[in-house]
Amino acid sequence: AAPTLTVELSYDITESHIAGTFEFRDATGWTDAFGVDGLVLDDLAISLGANLTPPIPIPTLGLYASGDLPASLTQALGVKNAAPVSITAQLSDENPCLSIQVGSSIGKRPIMSIGGGSLTSTYFEFAVAPTGCTVGTSTIQPGMAIAFDGQLLGTTVDVFTSLALDPLIFEAEIDVGAFSMPGTAGDVLFQNTVIKVDVNEQTHVNAVVFSGGFSMFGTTIDVSGSLAADESTETVTTTLAV
Repeated sequence: AAPTLTVELSYDITESHIAGTFEFRDATGWTDAFGVDGLVLDDLAISLGANLTPPIPIPTLGLYASGDLPASLTQALGVKNAAPVSITAQLSDENPCLSIQVGSSIGKRPIMSIGGGSLTSTYFEFAVAPTGCTVGTSTIQPGMAIAFDGQLLGTTVDVFTSLALDPLIFEAEIDVGAFSMPGTAGDVLFQNTVIKVDVNEQTHVNAVVFSGGFSMFGTTIDVSGSLAADESTETVTTTLAV
């Protein structure tokens, strides 16, 4: 499909607010965008807005861009390949936000390698938007989120956490792959371990769920369990399986 260029203008008489959005989209990617070798741009949106209510107009400026960073930039992070990236930012009195996503949460292409490969990453995300925001085709949910997928000393480590304040909803998940205890020649091995934490003011249910285990000299023990507290019924439920 051919690249598209969209311009939208609006004026809210009731709120005395004027807004405009300029958006460029290319399904196949604009290669060497703006003359930068290796930079690929899939989507670029710029939004402007202003509240015209006296005495001083309050401006809003938003930016959304997605594409691939060139290898010339990712080399500083220890990798030689291009990396997909998405950035959303908005300066606003009512709906400020910032979101950065680098890599793919389902991909295996590295975006970072530090210490000769001691720490690598295939995906990173940071987002903060107290009330949420929308710039072009990008919508950031209210709250804060951090995610990391990678490896530490050869062991897979995936981390995700999010926080919303109204109502309070906190979610976290840590997934650590199997690894052997140093100095045991593989005789002591920890199994894949997953820990999930949920705090939900809306459902009134708070919970911790875990699973994992270990192997020692050929004997494997798997452990899983959960702890849940329901504030509405004032009950606590626990489970443990070995």
